[in-house]
Amino acid sequence: MRTSSLALALLPLSVTLAAPADTVTIANANLAAADTVPNSYIIVYKASADDAQIKKYHGEILAKLGKKPAAEFNINGFKAANVVTDAAGLAKVAKNDLIDYIEKDAYVSVAPSTNDTKIYSGPAAQSLVQQPSATWGLGRISHTLRGYFNYIYDTTRCQNTRTYVLDTGIFIGHSEFQGRAVWGANFITGSPNTDEHGHGTHCAGTVAGASVGVCKQGTVVAVKVLSKTGSGTYAGIIAGMQWALNDAYARNMQKRSVFSMSLGGSYSASINNAVAAVVGYGIPVVVAAGNSNMNAASFSPASAPLAITVGASDFYDTRASFSNYGPGLDVFAPGVTILSSWFTCSTCYYYLDGTSQATPHVAGLAAYLIAKEGLTTPAAIANRIVTLSTKNKVINALTSPNRIAYNGNGN
Repeated sequence: MRTSSLALALLPLSVTLAAPADTVTIANANLAAADTVPNSYIIVYKASADDAQIKKYHGEILAKLGKKPAAEFNINGFKAANVVTDAAGLAKVAKNDLIDYIEKDAYVSVAPSTNDTKIYSGPAAQSLVQQPSATWGLGRISHTLRGYFNYIYDTTRCQNTRTYVLDTGIFIGHSEFQGRAVWGANFITGSPNTDEHGHGTHCAGTVAGASVGVCKQGTVVAVKVLSKTGSGTYAGIIAGMQWALNDAYARNMQKRSVFSMSLGGSYSASINNAVAAVVGYGIPVVVAAGNSNMNAASFSPASAPLAITVGASDFYDTRASFSNYGPGLDVFAPGVTILSSWFTCSTCYYYLDGTSQATPHVAGLAAYLIAKEGLTTPAAIANRIVTLSTKNKVINALTSPNRIAYNGNGN
């Protein structure tokens, strides 16, 4: 689903937050006020900062502000904290040699699709080794040519894979999941442990639905970081990533897991560094390029160098008119008129457009290749997706690499 176009982050500026003598450099100072979470900041620590030093500093924050950080993050050496305070309070605690940079916490979101009128209740096609009457997206990623509606895949694969869908949650009772959707964690305060929006259920269905999914026997895990309006924050996204990473390791599933993140906001060094930390810890992260018809370099996590960034193409192999582009993209995938599971009933389906819909095609493909080929590192998975991809078919790819995701099974 299309993500909101937030203000672009430009070069860091010094902004006076308290008295004229108390200036704090904010890395994303140029964000519009409407795009930022009021009185919420992400403080990112230097790589050299150890846990004892950070703990002591958090004690200083408690002493000066009367409260601890709202959240603490430690993802494979990416260490940060979410401090909730006003500008004057930040000025009291911002002068510390442990700090690498500070960002305003900001909103990330999904936006309503333009293709939002087609909904029906009933079963989709039965999955087979060669699944007939599949979605056009499944047909496209299993053939090197467009126009197919049969999905060719290895039915023995995708078992014992785990895709963490960081989104609006998942309606785990949908018939597409056949018990393979599980609730993970909820980072939207006061919200129920279910999908109240639909976006997450739709993306999860494309990853692993029995009939509309790429990786049909895989497990999808709901990590709710976006609300019923489709919005969230940098702090919530980082918290969700940290939880998912810890969960994968606790289950000894780190080499058979994928993160799928169909969300986005303005450029954020903290989000991109958190992605790098997850990838560095051995889990591939697949992200949406965004839906602003702009260079993806201006958005996060789309601009994260170590993420697998996905643009959207249509049935005719044309870059979707809304899809972001640029040399930072890794691959295109079907993202227009995509049918998948919906949250309103256990047999409901919906058509949506967006790089959000392209992303789970590739996240599912990543899980499929992990199981099928025994790939064990994010670099190997990303390289395999690029190597397998169908080349030079995307019309109007602009400055993007001209590749369409392909599972290697068709013609």
